[in-house]
Amino acid sequence: MLQTLTILYISMQIFAVLMAWPQLRKLYITKQSSSLSLTTWATWFASSLVTMAYAYSTNQLIWMSANIAWAVFYATMVIMIIRYRRQTVYEQVVNLFRMRFYLAVRRAPAADKPDHVGFFRKFRRRS
Repeated sequence: MLQTLTILYISMQIFAVLMAWPQLRKLYITKQSSSLSLTTWATWFASSLVTMAYAYSTNQLIWMSANIAWAVFYATMVIMIIRYRRQTVYEQVVNLFRMRFYLAVRRAPAADKPDHVGFFRKFRRRS
């Protein structure tokens, strides 16, 4: 049973990595990466490195091999996303931190129109 699962795991990992390569091809052809999240791809790359290190420490060579394939794919995606962005790497890092700060801090209501204006409008006299 374990041998069958091993063969199935190897087969599915090879198939999955091969099915992911058209993403790289599309990115290479269009040379536009603005719709791809650099944060997500970099996180997947880091995750595959950690998993690969864990697989190495537990002597799981098949698992480690699969993660090497994924790490190569994710690293290639990260490099191509950075390369095809219209911004420089510095601008991308600055925008990433601005976005993280923006999501972490709640926006204050706009100062030009107080909240009570709409409420009191119904009590005004009509001329």
